[in-house]
Amino acid sequence: MPADARDALDVTLVRLASRPDAPREPVFTITRRDSPDVVFLSVSRGADGYAIALTDVGTFLIAAGVISYTLEEGVSPLTLEQALVDQIVPRALHLFGLPSLHASAAWREDLGAIAFTGDSGAGKSTLCAAVAARGRIVSDDSLSLQVDGDAIVALPGYPSLRLWPDAAMQFAVDAPSLVRATPRVPKLRMTAPLVSGPVPLRTVIVLERHDERAPRLERLHGREAFLALQKQVHRLAPDDPTALAAEFKLLSDVISRVAVRRLRYRPDLGELESLVERIITAATT
Repeated sequence: MPADARDALDVTLVRLASRPDAPREPVFTITRRDSPDVVFLSVSRGADGYAIALTDVGTFLIAAGVISYTLEEGVSPLTLEQALVDQIVPRALHLFGLPSLHASAAWREDLGAIAFTGDSGAGKSTLCAAVAARGRIVSDDSLSLQVDGDAIVALPGYPSLRLWPDAAMQFAVDAPSLVRATPRVPKLRMTAPLVSGPVPLRTVIVLERHDERAPRLERLHGREAFLALQKQVHRLAPDDPTALAAEFKLLSDVISRVAVRRLRYRPDLGELESLVERIITAATT
């Protein structure tokens, strides 16, 4: 979708008094990384649209430019905000033809933006914080991209990162006073300077954890790069032809304009600085 259509997109947010109860068919579920038997998110669809159920948060109905929702008892405004920004809105945008990546990104004036994508727990936010220590953040957990001439630009999200306590202690001088980003997990919310507008994307790093001590950073090309990014799209409608066509177009543009690399590594805060230097060296060659 062209940039002017993106700018004109208007989504209304409405809170409902009771949960929508129209009949629906299941589409897919996502389980917790640390508890594979526990469902974290489930998607279903019916005549009234797509419904996303977030465990311990609420149910969100997406249809015709409107996101209607009900919340579980006791859900805080901060939890609702995080759910909308990181899960609900990105998936709604996929349905509207505006796909985004499950990624965190940081920007440095000498580099442009570096995006880190990968499964939950791969280290996206920590690596983003390390790069942003000498720059600014672009996004955390959800990254919107668009084509601008021959370049791919990354669109800014919100000015904070969600970090595990050990990582927050390394990057935040006020770490002891940081609050939890959500009651569901012990990640802390650290504020960070945000880019002022869209910035050119330099590279995308696909993160994979492994047990070998030496990290491996390799360039991905063609089909391998496409499939690696396709796994990390915030998707709502996996069989909607319009949504999939927009996704295919964006990913094809990304892999033809931006270097995609895979980093297999064992997360270790003690090795973080040298790892970031290696990433930056690769991004500039």
